[in-house]
Amino acid sequence: KWVRGRAWLAASLTIVILVVFILIPLTFLFFQIFQEAQALYSTLTSSFDKQAFISGLPPIFSNLSVDIDQYVKNILNFLVQNLGTIFSNLAKIFVSLFVFLMAFFFLLKDGGKLKQKIISLSPLTKDEDEAIIKKIALSINSVIRGNLLIAVLQGISTSIGLTIVGVPNPIVWGTLAAVGAL
Repeated sequence: KWVRGRAWLAASLTIVILVVFILIPLTFLFFQIFQEAQALYSTLTSSFDKQAFISGLPPIFSNLSVDIDQYVKNILNFLVQNLGTIFSNLAKIFVSLFVFLMAFFFLLKDGGKLKQKIISLSPLTKDEDEAIIKKIALSINSVIRGNLLIAVLQGISTSIGLTIVGVPNPIVWGTLAAVGAL
């Protein structure tokens, strides 16, 4: 209604809103996670008293014997060995995001025409096709919303629990739990 029937303008505005309200905040969230991971790495690699660190953990971890240096070396070895793979995966993510945004734009712009074309090619009646499309849309919508809600709740509860227990960088671990739930 606001763009007076100009489908390309409505689709463009939707893409801009998607980028501004979803992709940019996600970028800031990932930046925060990166900063916390970097702080954790700095803490683990700097000269600090390991015994004091281990003794500062809650009693449930009292029997924990950790060689933090070895873990850091293993992580660094993994990163160095897989650096090319990491960068190529980042490039794939950006290309996939671009393709997704382009496809999303054209589906928003011409989705009604595509739906009508599919209905016209279907051997079923128009009412049957509409009923099937409504049921499919409801099912997809319910599954996606349910999965996203569970992932967000799991990430929030993990972060809160780890904060209460006193684990450093709880946002990193909570985000990993949320991503794992997806």
